[in-house]
Amino acid sequence: MVYGLGTRSYNRSREARLNKEAVVEATKKYLETQQPEIMLPFPCTCRSFRDPHDPARHSELRSDYDWRTWKERGA
Repeated sequence: MVYGLGTRSYNRSREARLNKEAVVEATKKYLETQQPEIMLPFPCTCRSFRDPHDPARHSELRSDYDWRTWKERGA
């Protein structure tokens, strides 16, 4: 009889049960102490604007294919 990780006898053992409980407890503890994600704006560096900018500013351009520089646009 083979007794090892993933075998039927191991899966029904007290050791497997304790390991599963430890995993659940560790996961719960990790999720409680986890820092919230901080969403930073992704700056775009296309040539249509002078400085790095929020991609939402592209709505100020005439079209999606407006590749004029900020000097040519008179910004």
